[in-house]
Amino acid sequence: MIALQVNIRNACTETGMEARPLIDENKAEWWELGDGKKETKNDLSKPPHNAVNAYPRSNNLNAALSFAVPAICLLSCIPAGIAWSHTPVQVGSYNDGNFYQLLSSSAMQLLGIGTLIWPTLFSGRLVNLPRVLAWILACTSILCTIISIPLYLYAPTTWSGMLSFCGNVAQTMVLLQLVYSL
Repeated sequence: MIALQVNIRNACTETGMEARPLIDENKAEWWELGDGKKETKNDLSKPPHNAVNAYPRSNNLNAALSFAVPAICLLSCIPAGIAWSHTPVQVGSYNDGNFYQLLSSSAMQLLGIGTLIWPTLFSGRLVNLPRVLAWILACTSILCTIISIPLYLYAPTTWSGMLSFCGNVAQTMVLLQLVYSL
């Protein structure tokens, strides 16, 4: 504060403002201005009355998302089912290239769910049922993703792929839940 007090006159001269002291060291309440007036600040404890109208919610967007997300999840079941039927029933191994692809996609899926859920830890806007549903779906996605890796090595590979796909669907539903709630 002392450095500001010393340099305020130079700054006021450069900007063409009237020079006045920032701190009146003779007063017990040093934050009062030099002319005896108290500085007033806006009350930020309550949002302004028009804050809700700043970003109005679009019902058309919600309706489009409510249709598109589940529809695409259902349509993506077709290639997942084809992959299921065309995959040989065998246990995977560490030497299989698909195992490393599973590791890579699982890491990316965990990163995605982490970046979705992390902001909700500190958000006051996600409350009650939407918060519970988002966390249930997120935990489902995380569990499916993690379990699919050892499952690839100890069960037929088709089960690992299907479990990973279920984790992706759960993650998509988390995203939809957050879009509606936040």
